[in-house]
Amino acid sequence: MTRRCLLLILLLLGCSQEWVLAIEIQSDASKTPLVSGIEALEDRTGQLTIETVRQLAQTGQFVPVDSAKGDLNFGFTTSAYWLRIPLHRRMDAPTRWLLEVPYGQINTLQWYPPTGSALSTGNDLPLSSRPVFHRHFAFPLELDTAEQFFYLRARSDYALTLPLVLWSTEAFARHEQWELIWQSLYYGALLSLLLYNFLLYCSLRDRRFVLYTLYTLFFGLGMLAGNGYGRLFFWTDAPAFDAVSQSTILCLAAMFGAHFTRVFLHTSQRAPRLDRWLQGHATAFLLLASGFLASLHVAVPIMLLNQWVLFNALGMGVAIAVAGWRVQRSGEHNIRFFLLAWGVLWLGVLVASLRAFGGLPSNVFTSYALQIASAVEMLLLSLALADIIHAERRSREQSQQQALQAQQQMLAVLRHSEENLERAVRERTAELEHANAQLQVLGTTDSLTGLANRRHFDQALSSAWARAGSTGQPIALIMLDVDHFKQYNDHYGHVAGDHCLQRVGQVLADDAQLPDELVARYGGEEFAVIIRGQEASQACALADRLRRDIESLAMPHACTSLGVVTISVGVASWVPVVPNDGPAMLIRMADEALYRAKQSGRNCVRCAHGTTTPVLSDASAFSGVPDVDPHPPPRL
Repeated sequence: MTRRCLLLILLLLGCSQEWVLAIEIQSDASKTPLVSGIEALEDRTGQLTIETVRQLAQTGQFVPVDSAKGDLNFGFTTSAYWLRIPLHRRMDAPTRWLLEVPYGQINTLQWYPPTGSALSTGNDLPLSSRPVFHRHFAFPLELDTAEQFFYLRARSDYALTLPLVLWSTEAFARHEQWELIWQSLYYGALLSLLLYNFLLYCSLRDRRFVLYTLYTLFFGLGMLAGNGYGRLFFWTDAPAFDAVSQSTILCLAAMFGAHFTRVFLHTSQRAPRLDRWLQGHATAFLLLASGFLASLHVAVPIMLLNQWVLFNALGMGVAIAVAGWRVQRSGEHNIRFFLLAWGVLWLGVLVASLRAFGGLPSNVFTSYALQIASAVEMLLLSLALADIIHAERRSREQSQQQALQAQQQMLAVLRHSEENLERAVRERTAELEHANAQLQVLGTTDSLTGLANRRHFDQALSSAWARAGSTGQPIALIMLDVDHFKQYNDHYGHVAGDHCLQRVGQVLADDAQLPDELVARYGGEEFAVIIRGQEASQACALADRLRRDIESLAMPHACTSLGVVTISVGVASWVPVVPNDGPAMLIRMADEALYRAKQSGRNCVRCAHGTTTPVLSDASAFSGVPDVDPHPPPRL
């Protein structure tokens, strides 16, 4: 009897490595977090197969995970990890379940059920590889009353976290609806703050608002990428970009956040050394973002870059805290919301960093700490902007009030003597203004046609060119020439020639009446039209209308094939984006197009337009404007 007991004990000890207590799924369990009872195996080479892993499981190579630390978190690691999940259900429990892995930063994820084919998915694989259309990863499974072993393999270039939740199908659907509601509230709040501050920037033209808007935009996009919605709806067919999307976008957000801090606190004047410190962090984030993008084409250690992102973020948090403290000590007490906002955000960054490095347990709070903190931070930053603007407005109002009082006292002393002087000045000024107005008209108007003269044209073109360069809008120039005008003068006389030019100028003035258009006599029988803010196709259409209207005047011209006065037109359009561009280039392009029109038989329109380099093109590129002579000369 004793011998049999010893044999039984030895048998149990020998089998103890294979025996684990399977997780039992109850009939009323709609949601079951899977932590206890799971075993893990580190695959340092990443080469283990499922057959090898199952053999290692039989020899007890798997290690039970510590359920006291919350969700499984292996930190930054180059190893792949295998999980062995023992499950079985009660007799009255449903058969079909869903296993959710609510973490998006997983490059590869393989699911091996006891029976059936394996499933492979992850950020490195197409979206179609996911068995369930979900922002994270979910696997359908069927449970039996008998014990079953499921295997999960995962690898990540970020901190490897594997939260596992087993859902009933109905509970999973309800959970997704609530998740969508909360995420919608978050992104809706960010979008409201973004639009509100962007409109304030459009109204006030204050750099702080545009930097805050860019910071909010990129931070929201970073959260969108991290939560899986970017891959789900925007870059669905870009798995390589999705693997680095959150890190790249958040680096850009941090860069704009650093510049926003510099402008908000005026560190360049108040704390130059801290300003250079913040500039260094902004540059570092830009380089890190470039490194992530470079990984799409060359081999880059993404895991190392992700670690540097966290270190740089913590360093920038310290820099912002020190800068805020220095500015507040200098007497600026209206930055309390600013300091509180960054304090909340960097608390979230600290929690996320400690969770990524394994310093804190992984759970819902630590996993979403950055998103929760960002929502509070965005609101507080908006309040900080409003607070500082109100403070600056009060300061300006006080300064204006003091200046007004001083001015009133001065005016009270000088009013009597100044009244007579002002009366004399007004009379003399009126006379001078009247004389200057007459001189201005005479100096900028062509005496024959009443149009703008060459001097007025040069000034207007330079001004329009500068405005187009600052707004990024196109500028077009139409140059036209009366065909065979010398022969017209020789045949009909100079008086008739002057009358012809006057009628041509009147038609041009009548057709080009928009505020952004200027008609000028360029010289002799040559005219020019400046058009701001219209595309090349619109300018070419106007040019062709001018040509047709001049022809429709039917002024006799015995020296042309049509027998009437016609014009040749050259059109050029350009968007001034190159610093070396100048109005002379636009004139040259229009003049070359006019020369082509004359070479093509006259009485036609030839168009040239520019984007970044001059490109001569046929008018067929512009809707509704033929680039051919409507009346070609007869062939000889």
